[in-house]
Amino acid sequence: VIREHAAVISGSTALYFFMPDSGWHPNDLDIYVADGNWTSFLRTVQSPEGLNWSKTPPSQAAGSDDADNVPGRSIDAARGLRSVRRFYTPNGRRVDVIRSPSNNAITPLRFFWSSAVMNFISPDACFCGFPRATLARRGALK
Repeated sequence: VIREHAAVISGSTALYFFMPDSGWHPNDLDIYVADGNWTSFLRTVQSPEGLNWSKTPPSQAAGSDDADNVPGRSIDAARGLRSVRRFYTPNGRRVDVIRSPSNNAITPLRFFWSSAVMNFISPDACFCGFPRATLARRGALK
């Protein structure tokens, strides 16, 4: 799905890829999708034939939808993203899908609050924006 829609994984999951021995674990998955691939990506992940992600956690009753109410984004929302949808996998893991304002999925990364999280993983590569600092567990704040 990531390859098919030219999406990337970023946020705490990508940071954990570079720092797996840390005393923390990511609590969600952030997937960044290019503007032009947004609709087809959402259709694929929500399809029962696809990944079958839902807008509500399996433990909540149907009808309480918080998918478009995703607080706490640390990106300059005016320029860094178009929208965010929250989903849950069938086993309850949280996935935030972020729509890039351009046809490049990594555009939002340059608006992140810290150099430590300017990383992404694609099906073919991993990228660390500031490898010396990140691998030394250091980062600059905006």
